[in-house]
Amino acid sequence: MSKLSSGHFVEEVMKEFISNLNYEHPSCLLILDIDDKNWADIFSAEELNEIKITCIEKDTKISLPKEMGDFLDNISNKTNVVETLNYINARVFDSAVDRSLYWLKIALRPAANLFISSLLTITDHSE
Repeated sequence: MSKLSSGHFVEEVMKEFISNLNYEHPSCLLILDIDDKNWADIFSAEELNEIKITCIEKDTKISLPKEMGDFLDNISNKTNVVETLNYINARVFDSAVDRSLYWLKIALRPAANLFISSLLTITDHSE
């Protein structure tokens, strides 16, 4: 748990916040977006700044292995989801040797397929 200098635990505050909701919010999955306006009423400005400095900036220093970063960087050069899926499918990885790249490929392929099938539209964020 992340304890703030105010004595509040970030995760406990999030738990209390979601207990009063009647909809699913990213914090239900322990995702804390400090730019979400809901948190301005929950955390003080000082607490939000402390969260940003001690938690978020520390977490962003964690980097992916170079080969995974390169794989993802090449995807960002694609202009549409069909190109993206074709790029993913064209990469061949030995599942015993290139475990991380193989996992990344099999994780991204179903997501790309959802967009192609129109089952997941970008404009509809409901469940």
